[in-house]
Amino acid sequence: MSSVRLLERVTHAVPLGLVLRNAANLNKVGDGLDVGAASLANLARHFSLGPTPSGHWAAHVLPGTGADLAANPANWAANAKPYRFSVADRSGRYLPMRFEAPLPKRSSLVWPGWAGVNRSRIAPLLPPGSGASFVPDYLPLFPSVAAGGSNASARVFAHLAIRETGGATVRDAAWALMTVSFGTNVVGIGLSDARGAIMTSFGYPPMPSQTPAEAVLGRELVTWPVRVRVYCSELSAPADDENAPPDFATIIAQLATTPRVAMSTIMGGQPALGDQTLTLGQPLVLRTRLSGNQLASSLFLKPA
Repeated sequence: MSSVRLLERVTHAVPLGLVLRNAANLNKVGDGLDVGAASLANLARHFSLGPTPSGHWAAHVLPGTGADLAANPANWAANAKPYRFSVADRSGRYLPMRFEAPLPKRSSLVWPGWAGVNRSRIAPLLPPGSGASFVPDYLPLFPSVAAGGSNASARVFAHLAIRETGGATVRDAAWALMTVSFGTNVVGIGLSDARGAIMTSFGYPPMPSQTPAEAVLGRELVTWPVRVRVYCSELSAPADDENAPPDFATIIAQLATTPRVAMSTIMGGQPALGDQTLTLGQPLVLRTRLSGNQLASSLFLKPA
């Protein structure tokens, strides 16, 4: 007679699960990062999050949480306290990030700042077709210029710099947001680094219709007209860490401001940058014209 052994199943509620997605394509980023957090009540008590097979970043124990609270997830929301998170990519694919959110959290962490963000301007950070009530349960990581990308995606590069009237002073436009629109829709959004370098990467718009001649002979190039907008509040590093980026809430709040004038040329009345031509398989590099065919190394923004 055979015996049957019953195994007991124990479910452990995890007090922290964080999802990070690539801002260019919304793919999960589940490796190669240093992800940490600390209670705002004691920033010295820092702990790390580790990757899971599901693509989450998790901590199975939340330092400072009592045993009774840890064992009762139903009470977590009422007892949640603010924590500061930091994200850094060891290989430089993504720009660093800092943000704040309450813990413990029973399901995937939801950043509380999403409610006040201009949804039309963050459309690339949301799933296609998401309604007005959709709230992301993830945070975006913005690709760095070093990430490069591939010809399978559209890429818009620039070095953003504030140029004072007369040109005597030029300074990097750090942590600025740049959107790329096709028609009335924002299709790409990027973030500049501490030195003003930026790459905005996104999927190409739908293929434009062919003319009858192109249908017969083919077309040498496939192009789209796109519009570029730069939102820049001239942010700087936080007071407690000069090597860290500003808080994500401060960065994303720039989208509520009036876009800076990006100069097409410094000549004459310094007209704003017009629509640009995006070409299939080719990066678009934005630079301000100095005179004639001479181009600056930067895309100059007018001061506020």
